[in-house]
Amino acid sequence: MIITRLYTSFHKVIEANNYKYVWVPNTPDFLIYYAYLSKYSNSQVEIEDLLLNHTDSRDEYLTFKVDQLTGESKRKTIFLYAQSDTLANSCSLIFESLKENHDCFLIYPSYNDEGAQAYFEQNNYKSFKFSSQLLKKEKPDILILLNDWAKEAKRVMAHCNLLKIPTICIQESIIDFGDHFKRMTFSDYVFVQGVQTVLDLDRKHYFLTGNPRYELGSENPPVSLSTALINCNFTYGIYEEVRDRWVKDITSVLDRNKIKYKISQHPRDKGELSEYQDKIIKSSSASVSSQISEADIIFTRFSSLIHESILQKKYVIYYNPHQEKMQYNFRFNSEFLFLCNSPLEIEKALKNIIDNSKKISSIKYQEYSIEHCLPIQKSPAQIINKIISRNVFRTRTSFLISCFAVVIYYPSILRIIRKLKP
Repeated sequence: MIITRLYTSFHKVIEANNYKYVWVPNTPDFLIYYAYLSKYSNSQVEIEDLLLNHTDSRDEYLTFKVDQLTGESKRKTIFLYAQSDTLANSCSLIFESLKENHDCFLIYPSYNDEGAQAYFEQNNYKSFKFSSQLLKKEKPDILILLNDWAKEAKRVMAHCNLLKIPTICIQESIIDFGDHFKRMTFSDYVFVQGVQTVLDLDRKHYFLTGNPRYELGSENPPVSLSTALINCNFTYGIYEEVRDRWVKDITSVLDRNKIKYKISQHPRDKGELSEYQDKIIKSSSASVSSQISEADIIFTRFSSLIHESILQKKYVIYYNPHQEKMQYNFRFNSEFLFLCNSPLEIEKALKNIIDNSKKISSIKYQEYSIEHCLPIQKSPAQIINKIISRNVFRTRTSFLISCFAVVIYYPSILRIIRKLKP
């Protein structure tokens, strides 16, 4: 039987096959984490005895005690590595929270840079191109990244592992944990945004921090139900063939119901949407929050906009007629988060939203937020800062595997492999 242990002190965690360890902030939020895991994890849940300070019902919990504490607060040198402009935005938020207590360097890729360097320059951040020479010169204590499954990221992490530099992957948004990329399984440690990720991501150890990207937002519930935002994000060849039909289904239903709409097109979505003319607005990490705020209902496929919209207390319809299978359990509730597979189901969801728009309590939104996105008691930036300062991190990948990764993911080698593929 698997035992899930929630702990809050900083100590050396001895991982074993029958245990999962989840570090949580020492706040009352742990009660929601505990209830969620007890309900959905099919495992026994134990808590560190320090967490009992947040409950009067002490006899309800199985507890364990930590004897040897480690990790005095220490100033560290940190590399923050971003592969794209979106990830650069998240890195800059983490940079701002860490820079007073640590020596931080913003790093962009030496190859396949998807706008990270440009983002740093446009926002007046000093940044550096990654190289093994830079890594050896500065010898950071930790490398933090937000995508540990891209080939270039794997090469960067391999260089770190050869120098005994631990790597941490921070969950940047909603992620599909079931595809062939095996996301968030290659770094030494993971910081996850919600307790649902503990269930969807197969690891032995997690730090539950929330997402710094989400804490800057504000609640902006709908005043009426007259406007919609359609998030068009068919990128990197993923279901691009269904884009036109997907957009047409949604816009047809909205037109019949006299609901105005805008189509927010992802910067790397290459679809031809000129027939919608002035309804198209370009999306970016800097503009998407304001786009959500101006709408009452959000339509999307698998996307971080689902959570960003819920945090603003919007209604969200995940439209999935093409039956994409993603390993992240949203817990659709048919109150403010709907799953629809056809235009008829969209019609029913809109009717449900209109009929029940005054009945959804703030508590339901708040519980969803804690379970999936953002702790209430402390900010993710504060939590991450504390963990970085106090915890002792170690490399976990073997020397031979790291040597192999440095070679196989070198850009010129990858180009040769691509040419050899049939």
